[in-house]
Amino acid sequence: MTQFEKQSALVWLFVLSIPLLGLLPKAFRSALSRDWKGVVYTFFFPLSLVIALYGLLTNGEYRDAECTALLAAGAVLTFGLRWNGVLLRRVFIAILCASIAGDLYYGAARIRVYAIGPHLFFEWQDNQHRIDTGFLKNMRVSSTMVEVEREVKLARDANPGPYFFGTRLDFNYAVLGLPSPDHFPAWWHPGTAFGLSEQPQILQAWEHHQFQTLILLKTVDPDLRFSYYPPEFLDAISREYVVDYSYPAILVFHRRPTLASNVAKGQSEIQP
Repeated sequence: MTQFEKQSALVWLFVLSIPLLGLLPKAFRSALSRDWKGVVYTFFFPLSLVIALYGLLTNGEYRDAECTALLAAGAVLTFGLRWNGVLLRRVFIAILCASIAGDLYYGAARIRVYAIGPHLFFEWQDNQHRIDTGFLKNMRVSSTMVEVEREVKLARDANPGPYFFGTRLDFNYAVLGLPSPDHFPAWWHPGTAFGLSEQPQILQAWEHHQFQTLILLKTVDPDLRFSYYPPEFLDAISREYVVDYSYPAILVFHRRPTLASNVAKGQSEIQP
């Protein structure tokens, strides 16, 4: 998310949490009467705000799933307390309707998909190339994806396994009928696909697999090429692999030969 989006999301969360202020008088009365069960119950709904903030801060995205409890709490407080007037109810209904309208537009326009894949696999116009066979049969894709899939198959046929597919190419384990590596997340995105604390173990699993061929997507922006990969992972790739730039849309990394194999072959020079 951009800085503006983050700030807007936080403001929106606090706007939605306005009805929670109605709990303060009740919590105060429960505390005076030492009704601790009532106090705990009163603060159950504000807990939904904490959950929403935790979801926003940990995965960097703003999904409705993180606001469902908050919306429900607002609805209960807005319509469930006698002192709430017509104005507050109308404001809450307006907020809810605005959210519904925004979600419908957001989904229909596919803004979320476009934001993560412009000129990679998502296109507004070039999106009617149909895949006729295999795992992605009947899927309509862009010409970019058609070319990438063609090159991935060529790289698989020309290089030894086991194979590691980088970000946005992970689905090729299924497409090519290859076993996906054990002890790996569905995709490499720290904080979303796996916890930050798990990353060292995942890196160890990656080293343990001793992949002979790495296949990564070549993008227009080099910074996107290794999105979300930690420096330790990039250092290991640079140290243990040699890159092949011969493919237009992908990068293929070949595992460097060991010192022993180089000596056996009579090679006098070893790449650093």
